[in-house]
Amino acid sequence: MFFVLSLGAIGYYIARSLGAQYGEDKKQIEDIYLMILLSSFMGARIFYVITHFSLYKGSYFSILKLSHDNLSLIGGVITGLIATFLVSKKEKIEMNKLLKIMLPPFYFSIAVGIWIGNFDPLFNLSSNLRNNPRMVLLVSIIFLGGLILELTILKEEKRKNLRWLV
Repeated sequence: MFFVLSLGAIGYYIARSLGAQYGEDKKQIEDIYLMILLSSFMGARIFYVITHFSLYKGSYFSILKLSHDNLSLIGGVITGLIATFLVSKKEKIEMNKLLKIMLPPFYFSIAVGIWIGNFDPLFNLSSNLRNNPRMVLLVSIIFLGGLILELTILKEEKRKNLRWLV
């Protein structure tokens, strides 16, 4: 759990600094980041319960028991995107701009977080990744590539906006 909280905190600072680079209010970006993060956790849990409902048929209170291995990544991503869309409409920030602020922390967290499951015995990875270091490396490289691509596009856009000065 320490690693998850650490990655969340690092992502928080990345989003804050990117928000400042895009001219958004730091407090507003902090609030948006936390809203998206919390909704993603809830969506990850809800999606897991829906896809594994047979585990919870007899005991509905066990739905509330949260552990490290009963969350769904795809559920978290889908609800995170929905939350980002809703927040962009509510806060009147372009969806594209908000994604450019929120995607690098996501890429970073996934790229680093995938290694936690490989080395931390308490964190249980899916059977596709467990005992398969090449797959873990591949997933990590894909998400680090996404992070580098997003940050490169950010730099190019800043230069493009400044070309008229030269």
